[in-house]
Amino acid sequence: MLADRKSGQRGLFDGDGDDAATTTSSVLPNLPEFPEKEKLVMEKEVLGFYLTSHPLSQHEATLRTYCSHNEQAIAES
Repeated sequence: MLADRKSGQRGLFDGDGDDAATTTSSVLPNLPEFPEKEKLVMEKEVLGFYLTSHPLSQHEATLRTYCSHNEQAIAES
């Protein structure tokens, strides 16, 4: 435990009140948002699914034009 403190490591429930010595104040840069395609690629890579949108959502109107069935029609048949 003493070696951990010397190296700057703390436990989850360490409450020795020495927060001021280990807390650093840093300013984060103001970065622009990622482009939609790049964000979707990263979501799929990290989560395994798309969270904010879907890559085909920009083609929704075109896909509806050529769609002959949907899941509701298939379930009813």
